Amino acid sequence: MNNTEIQVASLEWRSLRALRRISKGWKPEFPLNHEKIPKPDIYIDGKPVYILGKGAQRERKKPLQLLNIEVAGYISEFLKTTFGPLGLDKIIIAQEGKSRIIYVSNDSEVIFRKTPFQHPIAQFLAGAAVAAQKEVGGGGATSVILAGEILKNCGTLIEKGIHPSIVQDGCIEAMNKVIEIIDKNAMPITINDDKIISQIVKTSLTSGCLIEFGDLIADMILKIIRYVNEPYLEDALLNIKIKKVEGGWIGDSRLVMGCAFYREPTHPDMPEKVVNAKIAILKGGLKVSERGRTRYFDHGTISETLHDYKEFRVEKKRILKDVIEKVSSIGANVLFVEKGIDQDIMDYLARMKLLTIRRFPPPELEEVAEATGANIVSDVNILDTSDLGEAEIVELRRIAGEPWWFIEGCRNPRVVNILLRGANAQLLLEAETAIKNVFKIISVLWRDRRVVAGGGALEMEIARQLREYSKQTSGKKQLVINAVAEAFHSIPSALIQNAGLKPIDIVPNLRSMHAHGGVNIGFDVFKRTPCDMISSRILEPVQVKVQAVKTAFEAVYTILRIDDFILCRRLPKPEADYKRRMEGTAPERVKKIKRDFGID
Repeated sequence: MNNTEIQVASLEWRSLRALRRISKGWKPEFPLNHEKIPKPDIYIDGKPVYILGKGAQRERKKPLQLLNIEVAGYISEFLKTTFGPLGLDKIIIAQEGKSRIIYVSNDSEVIFRKTPFQHPIAQFLAGAAVAAQKEVGGGGATSVILAGEILKNCGTLIEKGIHPSIVQDGCIEAMNKVIEIIDKNAMPITINDDKIISQIVKTSLTSGCLIEFGDLIADMILKIIRYVNEPYLEDALLNIKIKKVEGGWIGDSRLVMGCAFYREPTHPDMPEKVVNAKIAILKGGLKVSERGRTRYFDHGTISETLHDYKEFRVEKKRILKDVIEKVSSIGANVLFVEKGIDQDIMDYLARMKLLTIRRFPPPELEEVAEATGANIVSDVNILDTSDLGEAEIVELRRIAGEPWWFIEGCRNPRVVNILLRGANAQLLLEAETAIKNVFKIISVLWRDRRVVAGGGALEMEIARQLREYSKQTSGKKQLVINAVAEAFHSIPSALIQNAGLKPIDIVPNLRSMHAHGGVNIGFDVFKRTPCDMISSRILEPVQVKVQAVKTAFEAVYTILRIDDFILCRRLPKPEADYKRRMEGTAPERVKKIKRDFGID
């Protein structure tokens, strides 16, 4: 064995295949039957004649900008039918691994995450909408619709000869004015007003499957606000765990002031209900392993005679019984074990009337510990009364025939679960997404306790004030600001259209009402008529609107600045396969591996 092979053998191998090749004095390999060596495509007769690779495509300047605007308009129209409480759903069949997953949703984040857009502008708008939705729980659809409409109107100006730089400056000026208008129209609210919170929740529920359950969701949120201490409320709203159970309907869903989790009972004779629970949590398993494996060694127990084996079993039971008696001696009447429990002591646990639940995923174990105030202990010898958690009740209940454990009346009023019921997995997924968005919106409202009128009222007022502001602006910017003002009509128009009416019949009436001082007049999709949004309590948090507007204008500004588009040639599959295989043993990679492993 040469010196290089000895060095390799003594190392902790990170890349076995590459190291073997290095130790054997590896040289570049010829392609396999299904591969092909990629050839440079910028040379003809040995001379570089192409600046870009052969097959690359390039588009520039005005035609490209108009094409990008057209793509943005398509994405805007694609999403308009999902907008508002009466928006329709889209079915997306996504390939995830070897499985095909069906999503039914009108949530912009789900749609954009699961729809495989190919055009870079479409991907950019989808990313912007998802970012807005993640930030404040809503406004993703608004931002895309608004961006598409602004770009469409600005595209008309570009076609008429206005330079894109002037259009960009006008859009920035319009955005600053829009933010100013939103701040002026924002109204402070009292967060303890149950009616206002309830109405904001109902306004935020855009999922069709939850519209008729607005009162149920609002009641859940009001209970959480009363249950959780104010300093921890925002964290509680953002970290609520939703446990989904197929069967029943949405109306059967319930709020759990504590934890709920699915787990089979450990033993049929154990208690199924414990009042005034004292809870101990053990990390690891409640068993003595007869065999195991470490990084370097396998270990096990060898009994040479039957007597030795019996003595081992007796001693193992004694050790485990000592653990159980230690837990029971400090006053615990409920025991949670992260991993398994030895079968030999199941009966003993049942006789001790110690409710024991096993096999917890780490996140769930930490959730239970946080809710009950218990400390997760890995060594039972250091367990004492200060490590015990508390709960008013730990109880087994059957939900849709399945065993669910409920821990309620916990010491720490920060952990809340929702047990969500529904007919099928798709419905549950859509309902879960909608509820999480509502909780995020309420947490945003908790930070900035101001609201604006919904139902397109704010957008109509923004359009009116922008038109007035444009009169104070000279030059071509005036045309840009007017184009932006017209784009804001797209939001009430989408609401009207999805309610089954024609925007051309109602938008002019809204414009007239706003011109005569009806600042808060919007369109009520359920009554299908214009009305005062404040009186109807159709309200939205101001930060959701601000985020939607900022996202829309940033997307517009970015897309207008693009004047060059280069699409590089994709390698054919045989060439791509060869390149992928060679990357692991390229000369630079080999040098790095030798340097990392200290091979000369």
